[in-house]
Amino acid sequence: NTVALLLSLNHIDYQKDCYLDTSPPHRALKKLLTGKLDCLFFTGGSPLAMLSGLSKKEGQKLDLLSLTKEEFGRSQFFFARLGLPRPYYWVKIPKTTYSWQTKDIFTLATPALLVGRIGHQEKTLFRLLEAIFSQSSSLRHPKWKGLKYSKVRKQLVRLPIPLHGSVRMYLYKQNLKQIQSHFDGFQKAIALYQQDNNKLPSSLMALVKAPKGLKTWKGPYLKMLPKDPWGNSYVLKVPGRWAMDYEILSLGRDGKKGGKGMDRDLSSWEGNLWMGQIQPVKGEKFSPEERKGDQEGD
Repeated sequence: NTVALLLSLNHIDYQKDCYLDTSPPHRALKKLLTGKLDCLFFTGGSPLAMLSGLSKKEGQKLDLLSLTKEEFGRSQFFFARLGLPRPYYWVKIPKTTYSWQTKDIFTLATPALLVGRIGHQEKTLFRLLEAIFSQSSSLRHPKWKGLKYSKVRKQLVRLPIPLHGSVRMYLYKQNLKQIQSHFDGFQKAIALYQQDNNKLPSSLMALVKAPKGLKTWKGPYLKMLPKDPWGNSYVLKVPGRWAMDYEILSLGRDGKKGGKGMDRDLSSWEGNLWMGQIQPVKGEKFSPEERKGDQEGD
């Protein structure tokens, strides 16, 4: 368990070198405050209610212990050596978390998992995921404030287990929303470019950097060129399909022209991409393309 791991990282044999008190957390905290215990290990979501309720005088009796990056690295090596998934990641508990806390603390954290049976219908769990993320801001407990899609996605990418089809559906819908947002930004920038230069750009890079010899350029029209959710560059086609003046494309998950399902090309002239029906997909691990995209940024 976590306690045994933390002790072993500091070369302490908890069976030989320690006396373990298995009192309930609130009772153990009272013992700690009165000097009957040397330390207290507790696994829970920050902020802990029992620590938030302490007065400044009581809190000053405690010293929250912080892990170093070296100790965190040893925990990762511990699981890698055994060929096991690495369930922990390094997080900061800011010094403003508790009124009596005077410094930032770094510790181990584990992701919380919503586990669904494979037999459950994808659409049912898909609606549940949408409800959780869309309503998280209205939930009262402060822990829900940390439930952000970008953070959850980064943790999902690290999981070595297959994902339920409903999760794939939800993540793909969020990708479509992000792509649509990028398309909207590109279209506004292209309109400004066309207004200044009386022609369309020959590439998306012309929105960021002036083409050689173009004296009417008044950009940059974009600060930078975003990547699509899979870490691939967008493509500008002049003219576009369907008699359009131009077209912006995301080449889908595989980053190649054509494809079906999640690999299909997505066009700026399709309208609101995420409003269409999203087909259920079988659970699978993240592809190398998706991992690359998350490493390069949201």
